[in-house]
Amino acid sequence: MTKKEEFVDRRGSIRFKIPVNLAYQVARNARIHKTTAKDISAEGVRFEACDKYLKESDIVEMKLSIPPMSEHPVRVNGKVMWKRRLSLE
Repeated sequence: MTKKEEFVDRRGSIRFKIPVNLAYQVARNARIHKTTAKDISAEGVRFEACDKYLKESDIVEMKLSIPPMSEHPVRVNGKVMWKRRLSLE
């Protein structure tokens, strides 16, 4: 299975690797975090989060700035389906 097929298989739809600025907030916390999405699809978005308290099944509110309509961010709610700790090496 190629990496492209793995992405399609895991999420169920094609992932687009475009830089999308996003701001997210965990529903139980008032702090807003900013990052850039790694990829986006009809079923989800993958991004690096610096929030060590972010847990699977957390509900997050996101504001996505999708080019070329970045001046009109898309607001969505989502659920954390999985997370993986990144190595600092």
